[in-house]
Order: sequence, then C-alpha cells, then structure tokens
Amino acid sequence: MRNFFSNKVVPFLEARGYILIVILINLLVLGNSVIHHPIIGYDTTEHLRYVQVLFDRLPGPEQSAEFFSPPLPYYIPSVVYKICIQSNDDLTCRIIAGKAGQFINFFLSIAITWLLVKICEALYPGNSKFKLSTLLIFSTLTIYYKTFSQFRGEPYVAFFALWVGYELSVLIIKKEKYSLKSYFRLGILYGLLILSRQWGIFVFAGLGFIGLISIRDIKTFINIAYKLAITILVAFIVGGWFYLYLRREYGSFSAFNRTSLGFSLSNQPLSFYRSTGLGDLLLFRTPTRPTFDSQLLPIFYTEIWGDYWGYFVFIKDNSYFGELGYGNQAEINPYLGRVNLVSIFPSLLLIGGFLWGLFKIWQIIRGRRDTETVYWGMLAVIISFTILGFLWFVIGFPERKGSTIKPSYLIQIFMFLPIMAGLLLEKIRSYSSRVWGILLIGLGAVLLHNIPAMISKYTIFLK
Repeated sequence: MRNFFSNKVVPFLEARGYILIVILINLLVLGNSVIHHPIIGYDTTEHLRYVQVLFDRLPGPEQSAEFFSPPLPYYIPSVVYKICIQSNDDLTCRIIAGKAGQFINFFLSIAITWLLVKICEALYPGNSKFKLSTLLIFSTLTIYYKTFSQFRGEPYVAFFALWVGYELSVLIIKKEKYSLKSYFRLGILYGLLILSRQWGIFVFAGLGFIGLISIRDIKTFINIAYKLAITILVAFIVGGWFYLYLRREYGSFSAFNRTSLGFSLSNQPLSFYRSTGLGDLLLFRTPTRPTFDSQLLPIFYTEIWGDYWGYFVFIKDNSYFGELGYGNQAEINPYLGRVNLVSIFPSLLLIGGFLWGLFKIWQIIRGRRDTETVYWGMLAVIISFTILGFLWFVIGFPERKGSTIKPSYLIQIFMFLPIMAGLLLEKIRSYSSRVWGILLIGLGAVLLHNIPAMISKYTIFLK
C-alpha cells in the first residue's frame, strides 16, 4: 500500500491534482448557486431593486441605493426580470433574476479557475506542481465562495481583473511581440472591469507599473507608451461613459449613497486601527457580529475565512430566518472560531507571498527584470493600490458598526494573492520538496476542516 501511494497516488496528484481542485472549487460554487437564497447578501435588496429598473433606464437614488454601481453585472438579470414580470409577481421575478445572477457567477468561476491555470502555465510552462500549489491555496478562501454565492458585481470584477492579469502576464513575457491588437483587447477588458464595479479602477496600477519599469530603457518605453495610451483610451470608451454620467447627474465621478467626511484618521475610533481580536481570544471564540464593532483587522480576517456579518453560514437570531427558528449563532461560533484558528496557516502563506512581492519591487528598482520578478512586483503594486483605496473608503465613509469592512469589495486581490503564494511555495519547493509537500498537506487539511464554512446555510428551501 505504501509503494502504491508513493508510486501511483503522489505522482498523479503532483501531475493532475490541480484538476481535482478546480473541480472541487466549481462544485462548491455551483452548489451555492443552487441552494443559496438570492435575497440574502450584502445590500441584496438594493441590488435587486437596481435590476427592476435597469432594462428601461439607469436607476437613480430613488430607485436603488446602489445607483452609483456600474450596470454590467445587472444587465442579464434585468432582462430575466423584464421577461418574468410579464406573467409573474414582482417578488417572484426578483428572486428569479437574482438566481440568474447566481448561476452566471458559476460560469464566471469556471472561467476564473481556467485563467488561473493559464497564468500558471504562462509563468512556469509544464509545471503542474506550481498549478497545484496555487489552486490549492486559492481553494481555501471562504471569501471566494461567499462572494460568488451572492448576486452582486464583485464576481465580474474578479473575472475581468484576472483576465487582465493573464493578458499582463503575456505582455511581460512577450514584451515587444505583444501586438497592437492585444493592447486593444486589453483596453476592452479594462473597460469591462470598471463597468463591473468601481474597485476595478485600482487594477490600472498594473499598466502604470509596466510603463514605469520601461522608463530606464527609452526605446522600450517609447515603443510601449503609445500602446498603453491606446489601452487607456479604449478602456475609457468602453467603461468611462458611466463615470461621466455620474459626474453629470450627481456631481462626482465617485458618487456614493453617503456623504464623505473626507480622509481623516480621526473619523474612526482608535479601536478601528489597533484592535486585533486576540484579546480574550475572541477571534477564536466568538467571531460573529457584534463582537468586533468597527474593528478593522478582526472583521476583515473573519470575513475572509468565516462569516462575521451573517450572510452565509451564520444565521442571525434577530433576522427573518432567525425568527423562524434557524438562528445558529451560539451553535456555530465555536466552529467559526476554529476556522479562524486553522486559517492562520494559509494567511501566513498569502501574506508571505505579498511581502516577497514588495521585496521584488525593490529588486526591480535595483535593475532586475526577469519575468517572474516583474510579474510578482506588478501584482504587489495592484494589491497595494487596492488596499490603500479600500482604507481611503472605510476611513472616509465611516460606519458606526463597521459594516463597510467587507473583503468582498477587494475580491480582485484574492485572485492575485494565491498566485503570489504559489510562487512562494515554488521557491520553497526548489529548496526542499519535502517541506513543500508538508505545506501542501497542511493546506489540504485546512481545506477539509473549512469546507462546512464554504457551503451556504441560507438555502432557498428555508421557509
């Protein structure tokens, strides 16, 4: 049996194991698309109100508090709603439209895992172990399954951001061979990205990064500068019209449903910045609302791995479903606490990959330009700009209980962080295959432990 495992099972997992992980990821997304109730999610009521109006016109604040959101993710569900409302009541049609949006998320997920494989292949051709490392750590992210269970724009952001990430990987590898047509395609993708959700704007940092690293070589810079300008122009034509519309109608390119207090650290209490949730081990004991009201790090961490706000596996006692007897806070807190505990391990790998990416930026400044270093540095720049943008948002638009602290808003960074962690694991494997194998076994154990946190308890069958 031992020989069979070492001679047959291990080689198969190393060569084709990532395919099994891809299948598992998408089965979980499909399962949630089927069972998760479409009226449950962050601001879902307002997203569905957007759908009611969009087929005829863009909604205003009177029709939906999400009026500032770009329309692309809502279009197909709005068509479904328009067809449905001809012979059904409004509530039924909103549920059907929301369910249509959830199933679209499933197809986006298939494309995302395919793009991850493509990026891995572009960086390390024929290296199945790198694909396995990247897809395995990606599979542990509860935030992915939770976000894709809901009807909202972030799954589109994840898809287009990763597609842009793939195109940029090809650009970095091919350099001068990257055709003008390819830059045009990249512009279309950027345009669709910003037409999905405002958070996609930060992915433009990748283009700026490529432009900057070309400055030292004036010939390359001149060759690429006008192509990047074409990319930006095409993106503006495809997606910029919506932001011009916001400016015309509401006086700002970044219109929102609340008034900004301006960026000032004093907007948030001291606990917002310094609380970790480790006091009395609350992060591992009661990681559900309202334990960490307006505390950035513990809410953010718990939402990545568990369900702090209660839209996925934690059903609030004072919610509609809780009053029907489905509330489970006392029951699920110990398990979600363990989820937070075991997820320290993949968190360290993700953080380690990101920090190593920041170090790669320093190497690039010092003159290093190999493909892996440039791509790693580019992802670190995109993630850094996105995080800074998020901090500007949650500090500039403070909310008493911290309800804007939702890592789903930053879903694109969770597309790129696993690639960086996969690159880090590949470096570890180059020094010791045994250590790499142990780390992958640890990730597999975390995945198995956390799977119940990845499957919605807000099912369509709850009455």
